[in-house]
Amino acid sequence: MEDLQKRDLTVLDGYIASAIGTTTTRHASEERFDCPPLVEAVSAERIMRTTLHDMFDKYVSIETDGTPTLDEVKTYYWKGAKNVTSAHGAKPDFSLDDYFHVDQDRHYHAVKASVVERHAPGSVPLVLFEAVDEYQRILGLDSVNAARIMLTLFKKSMPIISDRAQSFIAKGLRPEEASREAVRDFANTTVPMHISFLHDKGGDQINKLPPMINKSSIYPDIDTRGKGGEPLLLSADDAAGFTKVSRIQERPYTPRELAMAEVMYNYPTLQKAVLMFHLSYVDYAAKYLERNPDRLQHSLEPFTEIFVANKEGVYVPNPKLIRVIGNNTLPAVARVLINEGVGANDLTSSFLQDGALLAKKLHVFQTQIGQFKQSKRSEGLIDMKSIFTRTCPAMKMFTDAMTQQLPVIFENCR
Repeated sequence: MEDLQKRDLTVLDGYIASAIGTTTTRHASEERFDCPPLVEAVSAERIMRTTLHDMFDKYVSIETDGTPTLDEVKTYYWKGAKNVTSAHGAKPDFSLDDYFHVDQDRHYHAVKASVVERHAPGSVPLVLFEAVDEYQRILGLDSVNAARIMLTLFKKSMPIISDRAQSFIAKGLRPEEASREAVRDFANTTVPMHISFLHDKGGDQINKLPPMINKSSIYPDIDTRGKGGEPLLLSADDAAGFTKVSRIQERPYTPRELAMAEVMYNYPTLQKAVLMFHLSYVDYAAKYLERNPDRLQHSLEPFTEIFVANKEGVYVPNPKLIRVIGNNTLPAVARVLINEGVGANDLTSSFLQDGALLAKKLHVFQTQIGQFKQSKRSEGLIDMKSIFTRTCPAMKMFTDAMTQQLPVIFENCR
């Protein structure tokens, strides 16, 4: 088993060095338009998940009676964290306090507004946003599930969309415009057919859709035999816009929830708890690596959302994690508070735990993304080969920790 683990880590080292560097598979695909082969990406994700759980396989706790002070904790934390670079997601112009904010534009209407401002009518992202709107308007779905269902249908239809684009190219359209026409055809024909198909199932079945999104029974039969020989050719602008559509899936919160989360993140007790929670994980990792020096023979990139080794070889917290907690978990805590009819001032460890569980249920660390690659067929264009599901390898470990450890530390800091 140990030899197998070492062999897996060697494979992961190669994937990191050759395919993604200090980024993720998602960033390689969506920002560099250089997605690695999916077989390699899926294998790497599995190994990353395993190595994360191998390190953090115990209950991480920290004993505190409320001391040291918040200022002392901040000083200690920032001494190391300030040296983490943008290569690992830190913000070069941020102070520590700048991380304790919740982005207020992480909701559907703000994302759509940015796309409307940036992209022309008839472009791929705008057409797909309009399709998402149709699922919401006719079926009463929320934006997150509407986007997930529409993108799953798009994935199932991609061979037909690609074939349709090829037929438009044959008629003389430029490749990027041919793809836009093919996507518009999908939105004007396949989407309405699917909405009608779901509508006919009745309201009770529509209410059951969220956990069934990947079930073939909620999609009409689509015959793709003999179709889809070529990837879809998109302009770089359309490809970038497509990533905004996929982002909807990770933005389930309302402006009210985001605003309340921002208020909570200004509370000294919560700031202190988050910093001590993070530091306890870095300390635990350092002790693990001291006990298991062989692990240092392999890349530590899978752990960099939690800690980074500085120039002196000391493990320091990556402050990016503060923003991850603020943007993904705290709005879920706010939803719990709102549903209970209480305010931010009523925050307790129990509400923190319930919010962390809700964030996990909302799948904020899982999404469908495009498989993009710089095209070798048409210079300056992007090949879109498929859509695939990407789950953060640390999702289970992180959400378990947020549920089990952060509330305890918060309670001790009060």
